[in-house]
Amino acid sequence: MEGTSFSAKTLHSIALSYANVQQSKDTKQLETESKALESSNEVIIAQLEKAVEEINRKLAPTFVSVRFQLHEKSHTYFAQVVNAETNEVIREIPPEKLLDMHAEMERLAGLVIDQKM
Repeated sequence: MEGTSFSAKTLHSIALSYANVQQSKDTKQLETESKALESSNEVIIAQLEKAVEEINRKLAPTFVSVRFQLHEKSHTYFAQVVNAETNEVIREIPPEKLLDMHAEMERLAGLVIDQKM
């Protein structure tokens, strides 16, 4: 490589081209992984819905049904056993109040850690 020299502009251009190629590869990889994750989540949701339908079908003679709810603060699902006739919640597993308490404790722990830093 003796006698070969590149100008700063040329080196900068090569570096930018390389960075753009790498970024393009990374973006494509993220898109592929995201699509695979979405597909996997759709399969899991479909399986969960099928299982809940089967449970509700078996529970129909007892006049109760099960529904799953997303707890917004903790991003956790919990089950509710419901009277099918009155739509009254008989039991929650785990109880929503417990999830509320857990989410609040996480929030407070975050405040303490942020203040110490």
